[in-house]
Amino acid sequence: MTSSGTNTYLYDGFNRRIKTQDSKGHSYSMYSQSGTLLYRETPAGGINYIYLGKKLVAKEGRGVVAKSDSIKNYKPFGQSIETAEDDVGYTGHKFDTDLGLSDLQQR
Repeated sequence: MTSSGTNTYLYDGFNRRIKTQDSKGHSYSMYSQSGTLLYRETPAGGINYIYLGKKLVAKEGRGVVAKSDSIKNYKPFGQSIETAEDDVGYTGHKFDTDLGLSDLQQR
């Protein structure tokens, strides 16, 4: 998908979304060779994603919104119980609140 409504998307050669233009502005993503999200540049600032093995353990940077409770709760098929966020979710992929879909890096 290269566009939806006013949103536009750009992908790299491995079908990973590297640029997004949506209601929040432009954002850019950088991935490892295995497809793991390593860094995002958003209008709020940059975010480094830090992993221990394949598990996301921390996010660091100016674009990180500090929360008092970092626990996320999900329904049986991965739908968030709390308010959906533009962030890495249940499957380890970024959720897009404008579309209501997870970007699974597949077409």
